[in-house]
Amino acid sequence: MIPVYSAHYNGIDRKDWDTADWSIALKSKRWYLSIFYWIIDGLNHAQFITVTDSTGEEEEEQHPWVKYLKRDGRAEFQLDVGLALIERGIMMDCPNIADLKDKDQLT
Repeated sequence: MIPVYSAHYNGIDRKDWDTADWSIALKSKRWYLSIFYWIIDGLNHAQFITVTDSTGEEEEEQHPWVKYLKRDGRAEFQLDVGLALIERGIMMDCPNIADLKDKDQLT
């Protein structure tokens, strides 16, 4: 059992460390919200690892996800995911908003 753990512990430690630094969890007395936030944190970590690991070193300069490999890449990744979700929600709610050419017409 010890050799198996020693071979794979990096993934567990990496997730715990990453989740501790970039958690979205809020304190709540409702137990189900704690579980929900824990699941969202795990999914966010898995997405970030997938994105950074899929960036090959041979195409590193041209790849659009290379910006997430830098020091504050995780923060930028979470901001980009949040903005993309907000944009998608706006597009679902107001599908004709893309037809507006001038930002002044949005107010």
